[in-house]
Amino acid sequence: MKILKEINGSRIRLECIGKLDAMSAPGFREAVSEIDFSQTEDAALDFENVPYVSSAGLRELLILKKSCGPGSRSALKTRRRRWWRSFRRPASRITL
Repeated sequence: MKILKEINGSRIRLECIGKLDAMSAPGFREAVSEIDFSQTEDAALDFENVPYVSSAGLRELLILKKSCGPGSRSALKTRRRRWWRSFRRPASRITL
């Protein structure tokens, strides 16, 4: 998996390319652990080029969501509509 990071003040955008599975999950965690999400106002994940997310990948996404600050807004951009129902929370904004 390839991860492109774009950090602009308190806004973070991560573009992911490739599968997020058991083999790539540790690399994903390492890449995002370098970022301080506690002061983040907006966090966006672009998963349009991620064809597959395993349970290990889903675990990493949930860990990432918890690491964001309590007042932060998050967005997950994907090609798959079912993600909308899975991740929708009142404090979140999901862009499809």
